[in-house]
Amino acid sequence: GRAGAPRVRLREVAQQRTKDGTLTLKVVIEQTQRAAPFPLEVPVIVTTLDGKGIKTTVPLQGRTGTAEIKLGVPAARVDVDPFIDTFRALLDGETAPSLSRALGARAMTFVLPTLATKEERAAWKGFMLAICGAETKCAAVDDKDVPTLPTDGATWILGYGNRLRGAAVVSASRYGANLSDTGFLSPGPWTTERLKAERTEPGKASIALALAHPGGERLGFAFVAAHDPKAIALLARKLPHYGKYGWLAFAGDVANGKLENTLKGLWETDLSPLTAFLGATQPPRALTSGPPLATLPPPI
Repeated sequence: GRAGAPRVRLREVAQQRTKDGTLTLKVVIEQTQRAAPFPLEVPVIVTTLDGKGIKTTVPLQGRTGTAEIKLGVPAARVDVDPFIDTFRALLDGETAPSLSRALGARAMTFVLPTLATKEERAAWKGFMLAICGAETKCAAVDDKDVPTLPTDGATWILGYGNRLRGAAVVSASRYGANLSDTGFLSPGPWTTERLKAERTEPGKASIALALAHPGGERLGFAFVAAHDPKAIALLARKLPHYGKYGWLAFAGDVANGKLENTLKGLWETDLSPLTAFLGATQPPRALTSGPPLATLPPPI
């Protein structure tokens, strides 16, 4: 087998009616790697205005491949290989951030809050030492000394009072969550009952969010805040066991060494560069899961 992997991009999406009134959708996919093109069959999902989905494939024998899809209802969005069924290099924006990206970085910058007590700052320095592995290059900086997020590795924004928490607020909103001075709410409809049950108030809960670094997907970015300085060392012990998650909340009697996970979840990314919208709205994808890896036989 040959080395390397193909990179694909959505080169063209065009919808038109022919003279006989037939509505067609033209989808053109291009391989962009420097190496010679790979033979590919790239799946495409078309979501129509009535919310239904059409699945097809675009064959590529050379640099580009084209599919002409007949439609009964106009298309609202096109998704290229949304379940990553094709062997290819992933693009920025295709995968949602998780804590493992920040935990596994070879270089980390921990941004300490200046608007914090000496006890809290000391606890965050201990957090850094606990999280930073033996082979990892780590540095601690004060939030007042870094106007923007560092781009030389993973960035950890520490503390509810951190001056750079605005970057976390913006990134959380990208995934449908709400982070503010009154607490954190995970993505989803915010009903009155849910507000009462799930809002993580800064004085009662600690949170850890894996977020999208504005400098690129390969840079880890995490926001960690504690409701009590005594919770910080407990967070350092727990977070490495939650690497696959995008958002977490913890609460408990930290004075007695108790900190329990109360909320956890994975972000859902819907901002792939391989998605195109054909109108002013951005409807959800009609087909939200890939085919099963295997079909089990019926029970005996």
